[in-house]
This record gives sequence, structure tokens and C-alpha cells, in this order.
Amino acid sequence: HNFFFEKFSFGISPGISHLSFIDEFNPPTSTTDPYLANEPVTNIDFNGGIAYSGRSIFAGIGVTHFANLLHRNEIVAFRLSPHYYAHFRVKKKLIHKSILYLEGLLRTDAVKLSFDLNARFFLFNRLTLGAGYRFSSALIANASWDFKGKYRIGYSFDWGSTDSKLDPTSARSHEITIGVLIP
Repeated sequence: HNFFFEKFSFGISPGISHLSFIDEFNPPTSTTDPYLANEPVTNIDFNGGIAYSGRSIFAGIGVTHFANLLHRNEIVAFRLSPHYYAHFRVKKKLIHKSILYLEGLLRTDAVKLSFDLNARFFLFNRLTLGAGYRFSSALIANASWDFKGKYRIGYSFDWGSTDSKLDPTSARSHEITIGVLIP
């Protein structure tokens, strides 16, 4: 295996965060809650990360809302909690133009921790089939198809639960992806 250095990258992305609530329904009475941000609150926001990408390995870390700026108006003041991410991917070439990717994603908001472990097979330079597990939360299956070397269409299904137990009668989600591949 060749683990020689190929690319080290970092980035910061500025953005805008915007929050507002509508207080039309507020049980058990119709009294307006003075703590809701009925007037929009808008502020700048920053995200960042660093990553290493080699021939067979990728590893990166990132954080959202790292500036921890105070958002305020006349009624409310709040800070967006940073979320921290660590991602790794190992690539193994197989026979007949096939590649196996083993991936992991760790994420936390410093209160709750989540970890995904995934395996994807890239077959015949076009088809991807994958499966994953979000610890104590969900099983994941996905597939995608690349065509004309420029486009990708994919489907993913998460079978899981909101109460941290794998329960066949609980939460499920479908995701459809349509993308343009940029070399």
C-alpha cells in the first residue's frame, strides 16, 4: 500500500444563520411566549475543517458555528452550539475495476455523540452499493449509479429509531440524490 502524501487541505466557510419562530399556536393558552424569537435574528456564522487525503486513506476533522457569536434582537439572545466532526475513509482496490471503501463518521455537539460505520463497493466504474450502521440508532442501505462520467443518481434508506433502539415500527427515512460529478 502506498500511503505517501498527496494532499493536505483546510478551509473556512462563512455563512449566515437566521432564526425565527411563529407563535400562532401556543398551547394551552393563546398567550404569546415572550421568549420566542418572533422577530427574526440573523448573524454571520463560520465553519471550518482540515483534511489529509492520500492514495488509500482520507482523514478529516471539522467544526460548525465555531465563532460562537451572540445572536440577539430586542426579545432574545442565543448562541448556536458548535458541532464537531471526525471522518475517515480507507480505500482498497479489488479485482475488475472494483473498489471497497470503509468509512467512519464521528459527530458530537459536546452533549450527544453519534458514530456511523459504512462499507461501500464501487463496481465497474459506475455502480455503488453500500451498507452502514449508526450505533444504537439506524441501519443504512444505499446505491448509486454514475452515468456518462458526469452524473450520479442515488438512493439511500435509513431504518432506525428515534429512541435509540432498533425498532422495525419506528423512524425511517428515504433520500434521493441527483448530482453532477466534478473531476
